Amino acid sequence: MSPRSLRALLSGIALLLLYVAAAIILLRILPPPHTSADYFVAGSVATLVALLGLFAVLALGGAGVAGRFFRRRRKG
Repeated sequence: MSPRSLRALLSGIALLLLYVAAAIILLRILPPPHTSADYFVAGSVATLVALLGLFAVLALGGAGVAGRFFRRRRKG
């Protein structure tokens, strides 16, 4: 397995664990008994947290922030 695919696999597993942890934490914060709206809110917020984590991995990982958002001009 190449280092790039291993990094992608580990990032995916970490994001999945982040999603599950956020959903569990939110369901423990919300008062029982849980309605379908509570599960909807917990899943939505957990999805938001996981997508923010994905953005952080893609934007900050590898070449850094500067290399991801703009290209340097050639001097000459």
